[in-house]
Formats: sequence, C-alpha cells, structure tokens
Amino acid sequence: MSKKVESIKMLGIVVNGMIGIELLTLPITTVKYAKNDGWLSPILIGFFMIVTVYQGYWYYKNYPGLNFAEMNEAIYGKIIGKIFISINILYNIYIHGITLRLFAESISVFLLDRTPIIIVILVTLLVVFYFTSLNFESITVVFDILLPFVLFSIILLSIISFSAVTPYNLFPPLHGGFMPILKGALGSLNAAGTCFIFAFILPMFSNPQETKKYTILGVIISSMVFTLITTLCIMVFGASEINHLMFPTLTLSKAIQLQNPVFERTESLFMAAWIPNTITTLVVYFIISTTSTKSLFKNKKDSIIRVAQLPLILIICLLPKNEAELFKMLYIANIGLNLLNFVYLPFVTITIFYKKKGWKRWFLKNIKN
Repeated sequence: MSKKVESIKMLGIVVNGMIGIELLTLPITTVKYAKNDGWLSPILIGFFMIVTVYQGYWYYKNYPGLNFAEMNEAIYGKIIGKIFISINILYNIYIHGITLRLFAESISVFLLDRTPIIIVILVTLLVVFYFTSLNFESITVVFDILLPFVLFSIILLSIISFSAVTPYNLFPPLHGGFMPILKGALGSLNAAGTCFIFAFILPMFSNPQETKKYTILGVIISSMVFTLITTLCIMVFGASEINHLMFPTLTLSKAIQLQNPVFERTESLFMAAWIPNTITTLVVYFIISTTSTKSLFKNKKDSIIRVAQLPLILIICLLPKNEAELFKMLYIANIGLNLLNFVYLPFVTITIFYKKKGWKRWFLKNIKN
C-alpha cells in the first residue's frame, strides 16, 4: 500500500462506495417522511455531504500526511483520541454487519431464494476479505472498472422505466413544506456516509488536495443517482405503495421487464452490476475500520487486523431475527451517522480552529473593524 495513486482514482471510490445497498432502501425512508416530495431529499443529502467534504479537506490541510483516525490523536491527545477512534471502529463494524445482512436478504428474496442466507453472508464476507487483501492501487483499479457498468445499469433501468411512469404521482409539489424533505434527508443519511472514506485514504494519493474536486464530483453523481431512482420509484409505484415495498429499486427492475419484452432480463442486468457495487461499499467500510484499528494499536499488519474483525461483523450480521429488527438496527446506524456529521465533525472543526489560534485572529480582526 506504499505506492501513491492518481487523484482521479478518488472518483470511483466515492461513487462506488455511496451507491451501494442503500440504493435499494433509500426511496422507503425519503417517502416515509416527504411523501411525493421524497425525490428532493437526496439533493439535500448531497449538499450535506459536500459541506462534510470541505471540512475533511480542511482537516487534512491542517494535519497533512495523517488519515482521519490519526488526526484524532493529534487533535485530542492519546487518551481521548483513542476513545474517538474506538467509537469510529465500532460504528463501521456495526454498519458493515447491518449492510451485509441487508445485502444477503435482498439476494435471498430476488435471486437465491433457495440458498440459506448464512451461505450468502459467508461467501460475501470472504469476497470482501480477499478484496481488501489486495494492495490499494489494485483496489482502485477494480473500482474504476466497475464504475461505468454501475452507471450504465442505472441509466438503462431509468430509460426502460419511463414507459411505466406516472408523473402525476409527484404532485402536488412541496405540499408539506420543507421539514418533511429535511427529515427524509436526515433519515436516509446512511446512503451517503461512505463518502467520508476520502478522509481515511488521502495519504495514499500522490496529490491529496487535488482529489477534492473528484470527491465532490463523486458526491454530486451519487446524489443525482439517488434522486433519479427515488423519482422513478415514486412515479411508477406512488408514494403510498412504496411504504409497502422492502426493496423498491429491485421491485422496479423486476416490474418493468413485464412491460418491455425486449429486455426480459432487466432485473438480472441490474443486479449483475449492483451486486459487485454493493461489495465495494462493504470494502469501503472494511478499509475504514482496518485503517482506524491500525492507528489505534499502532499496528501495520493488515492481515491480523482484518481477520480479527470478521467474527465481530458476522455477529452483528446475524443479530436481527427478522426484517423489522434489521431495519431498526439500520435506523440506529443512521442516528450514529447524523451524530457524526452534525455533532462530532463540527466539534472537530471548532477544536482545530481554536488550536491553530484561528479563533483568536478572527476575533481580533473583527474587534479592530
């Protein structure tokens, strides 16, 4: 992992990381709060993430050469810093386990209905483990290869879906005001949380600050995809019907093939691109937790750290007894991400600003004026 990679590689990492399992469930959460205005919530999510991106790059500007986990110790000291790192590790193992279970459930429902779910879980976990054993440059190459296929499958699904849309389902616009749209965005933040991977891998790039434009572009592309898929689901099914669907996006890909005989395998085409894409999301969680654990214990042996995480991820993955418990745990993960994005990161920003004496300079400048 010592070889530095080109800045443009960040684009594939961010987009593949963000467009994962949440692509299937995002319409449920946004529509739950915003109803037919749910398609506006992903736009708001994109705005939140762009603000987060600017914060992360500002952190790196003040602590160059350090990943976000290492910054915690540099900012808060050894003890408090390690506490924050530990919380980050636990969160990423938790969300990894929940995402893996959600992925396995979707595969069992739509593709391998006769295969025991534990088999799907174990095979996927082993694939992720193998993937992360590659050097970082090889991982970015795989991400780059997958990116066009993922975007093509989404574009194809969108084009075919237009034959079944009912634009009237989007009306009346903004009938509930702004708050339902905001609640929909906050309730679906898991969909975009993986974009923060950039803060943990910046030292691996030859020109870290140059990657910012690709990170922002990745967030914009992903937000557009979320908006497009949510809009299509609302126009095809209607807001009320989406509340009764477990995986609206997969249901959409399955439903439209009946009205388009030419594309008999629309669902299979979509899943062929979506399955490896979801695995890349799991890889992103694994990279974050592994990088953070290495920083916590000052251990550079990846293999030991990666193996140690496997049983923890598996335990979390098997905890939910049914779909209701699974979505409840996903809801808890979303609360954790909201705390990270709107409480912890602003706290880090204020702390750095204070430590670098920026607050004092700003105060004295305004007093003089």
